[in-house]
Amino acid sequence: MTKLSPYAVTGIIAAQELYELLNNEHKDIKILDASFAMPASGINCSKRFKESHIPNAQFFDIDVIADQSTDLPHMLPPAAQFEKAMRDMNIGNTDLVIIYGQDGLIMGPARAWWMFRYFGHENVCVLDGGLPEWKKYDYPLTNENSKSRDPDRPFTAKINSDLLIDMQGINGKLEDKDYLILDARPPARFNGEEEEPRPNLKKGHIPGSLNLPAGSLVKQETGCLKTKDELLDLLQKSRALEKKSIIATCGSGVTACVIALAIYNTAGTAIKVYDGSWSEYGK
Repeated sequence: MTKLSPYAVTGIIAAQELYELLNNEHKDIKILDASFAMPASGINCSKRFKESHIPNAQFFDIDVIADQSTDLPHMLPPAAQFEKAMRDMNIGNTDLVIIYGQDGLIMGPARAWWMFRYFGHENVCVLDGGLPEWKKYDYPLTNENSKSRDPDRPFTAKINSDLLIDMQGINGKLEDKDYLILDARPPARFNGEEEEPRPNLKKGHIPGSLNLPAGSLVKQETGCLKTKDELLDLLQKSRALEKKSIIATCGSGVTACVIALAIYNTAGTAIKVYDGSWSEYGK
């Protein structure tokens, strides 16, 4: 079993800590930009990555490393597809994978972090504050491709089914008082006060679920995860600490993973994520 990095134990790493690791030339570190933007936003994350990224980083596209047989957005891929993607990216089972986002940790990085853990790779963490935090210290950026060191690096997936729940499972938990469903969408969408960004979806939320917006879990001025005390306060207010089990959901399984990351960082507890989220349930 791979010994977990202390950063994997907390789920996050500070920009200064990542810079120090890279300066020490650790060979078992892989850096991924997992930025995601809604299709209607007009933002091309892949293009932005090519223009400027952390040295030796690679782009992790959650829409490409996804199940292509469904019309639901960026659903988990089959294990064989994930394994191939990791081998193509020269990522092995013993590597420490560090994931960042171009605009912080909410849109994409937490999702990729959860995906790695679902496929059994626990030695993974998220850059706190993402690229803006890295830039704040004037750390190096490049537009050059990553340098591959070991093309035969093995990666084998070992699925952790405890981290996932589907719609049938959700419906089976609606009356279970031991479970709490937390929805990471903004309040206006959770409350059905505005339209969903994806077409043909009802407005509202899963019966019995509570709203814990992903944006409330990060500091607005830095995009970094809030302190453990602040997160504990939010979790207590949402009654999360009263329940034996928590399920996170959102619009399409992306920001739900911010709830999963925050709870893991605060309590060391792994929770289930509803992969289809409102993109499936709202139909």
